[in-house]
Amino acid sequence: MGRALSEDLRTGFVLIDRQHEDLYERIQQLLSLLSEGSHSTLLQSTFEFLEGFAVVHFDFEETAMNMFNYPERHAHIAEHAQILANIRLMRGEALSGGVTTALVERTRELLVDTLLHHIHGYDAELAVFLRKESPDGWLL
Repeated sequence: MGRALSEDLRTGFVLIDRQHEDLYERIQQLLSLLSEGSHSTLLQSTFEFLEGFAVVHFDFEETAMNMFNYPERHAHIAEHAQILANIRLMRGEALSGGVTTALVERTRELLVDTLLHHIHGYDAELAVFLRKESPDGWLL
């Protein structure tokens, strides 16, 4: 999609917000590939990239949570695990069953909607906590 996250989805931490923008854009690219019925090799590599990127981003957030002993980290980390499981599930469905309109909509629901909900809820709460714990903005 190539657009920045809306202000209501910003955490205030530049690195996290940039990673969220990149992650969201990659998911939009994936949806475009699915809509076009792209070749399975291209889909496979896109899913693999998306999964790897999500792992790096989630590790960054989880390091911050652990560093400051974030009290809600276990629920937040469980949400990360669910998003990764959704990425893997969609990859498996796309490669084994082929690309269908239903798969595109399911991917939109399980990845885009879940990601936006995660950023708006879990990550926004984490950002409030981190700003209190680290007012000097070590994440900026």
